[in-house]
Amino acid sequence: MFPMSEWFAVTRPNHPMAHVRQAKKAISELPATDSVKAIEQICIWLDCIADNFDIKSDRRFQLIDLLDQAARNHQRKISEEYMSGQRLLKIRENMLWDTAFRFSKLLSAGYNQCVEDFQSAKSGTSALTTQLPAIIARAMRALRFQLKWSLMRYGPIDDRIWGDLGRLYNFAESQRIVGAIVEVYPSPITQKRSSVQQEFLKMMMLRVSSMDALNLFEQDIVERTVEQYGSHFVLHDKPTASCTFSFDLSMCKSPARGKKDAKSVGDVRYFGAGDSTIELAKLIAEARQKDDLPADINSKTMRDADLVLKVLEHLARYWSGLPPSRRSERHKRVMRLSVAPSLTGLFNEMITDSNNDSLDFTQTESWIVEDANDGGYGAIIPHEKGDWIRVGTLVGLQSETGNGWHAGIIRRISQHKRVGIELLSTFASPVIVSFSDGSLTETNCDSHQAVLISRNPDEYGEITLLLPADTFEPEQNLNMLLRGANYQLLPSKVIERGNDFDCAQFAMMQCS
Repeated sequence: MFPMSEWFAVTRPNHPMAHVRQAKKAISELPATDSVKAIEQICIWLDCIADNFDIKSDRRFQLIDLLDQAARNHQRKISEEYMSGQRLLKIRENMLWDTAFRFSKLLSAGYNQCVEDFQSAKSGTSALTTQLPAIIARAMRALRFQLKWSLMRYGPIDDRIWGDLGRLYNFAESQRIVGAIVEVYPSPITQKRSSVQQEFLKMMMLRVSSMDALNLFEQDIVERTVEQYGSHFVLHDKPTASCTFSFDLSMCKSPARGKKDAKSVGDVRYFGAGDSTIELAKLIAEARQKDDLPADINSKTMRDADLVLKVLEHLARYWSGLPPSRRSERHKRVMRLSVAPSLTGLFNEMITDSNNDSLDFTQTESWIVEDANDGGYGAIIPHEKGDWIRVGTLVGLQSETGNGWHAGIIRRISQHKRVGIELLSTFASPVIVSFSDGSLTETNCDSHQAVLISRNPDEYGEITLLLPADTFEPEQNLNMLLRGANYQLLPSKVIERGNDFDCAQFAMMQCS
């Protein structure tokens, strides 16, 4: 580490960023096994490089480039840990998020400074003329990282991001370089070439993909899909049938779905998915036909065919010309809702309610419902609550006027405060299930707590159960104890899997 008194004297010979050779040596001494510390150090260097107005532009770019590429592996590790699916301590989760977001913010500021140097014809910018498209593309990509991390936390998106993006694209248009195909990063960092326009459109399409309805793994699939189809997206300066969204370069506001009668005004640009929707439809059809992913996208990070297919269908809906509509209209309705986290929480609440003599181990929260329909609720989360809340989380629900508990799934999160909850059923009953043969009792050693959400078997004689995660096996029968009676369950299909639950259907037969 280096004394703080030297951070701002970049031109001093003993500063680690004084020369490229010294910078490479300092970078080589970064901690290899502590990515947070490594990125924090890189952030300090990026900050002082961007703030030093005496440094020549070509050397500024060289140093930022070195730090950018040195950070890539550490960025990946931080992202993987944040999305690992393990329950992180809140302090660790915040540290990972803050580090990743701060780095992407300082990186975009550094590349933005290079662009501003060029605009003011500062010393050293002539050497950057041929690299200007790549510099702007990198600045936009760093802005996309900020957008990505904001979306991952379901928080508000800083208007500054859209202001920086609009200014960068406006300048690139004035230089007539938006369509120049360039190597944004040298091989082997990435083999894919891109352009300022493609990077601009990737950020736009990421924003309009309704990420607040997706969990972190699903958001990652969206990001990879956007990257894959970047060359298919379209952009025009006038409204067209293929451009279903719009963005004003001068307004510092998020892009939005365009209006049918929109007229071309000012700095508004119109964009859309182009023929990527056709490619998505082909991919979805192929995946359904083969019951697997095509080989070209069946990577380690996208190996869950059902999950990927679900996300691709989500994108097909939100990228289309017609916005998705609710199955039933929401109505204004204010009431209080008791919420029990997880399958275990729902089970415990129902057991407690049915047995007045039992100990109360419940941990319910009280949420305020703003609107409701037959399919679910829109609710406000209390400020001090919500650390456990994720898209796809199972919750137990009981209205203040209701007599029983129901099961729901959080489908959407908006700016930490509001959630959309899908109601799975208006009926829920605690049951015990087991893989063992013969009569089942509540004391069986291999028994599991589960929740029955079918009041009666359907027309095919099947019922729906909420089971602990990874309990459903397509070849494994279950026994179920319901109100003192034993039933054998023959597996039919899994409907949905969550972090702590399986929602599955079974054919039910009463044991003699």
